[in-house]
Amino acid sequence: MNDKRTYLGDGLYGDYDGLGFTLSADREDTRHWVYLEPQVIDAFLALIERSYGIKITTSKATGGKS
Repeated sequence: MNDKRTYLGDGLYGDYDGLGFTLSADREDTRHWVYLEPQVIDAFLALIERSYGIKITTSKATGGKS
């Protein structure tokens, strides 16, 4: 199997297609997945900020994968 997913832990895998992220988990011979588009990622990060009382900042890395 040519699986390009990255293992994230707790049975969760992630993949990036150039626009959004797919999170997937294999359960009982079935793969369950969620696709996170940019606006959903923003909303998720806002939830993390509120939940942990932190501020998440980002900057584009140089020389990395775009």
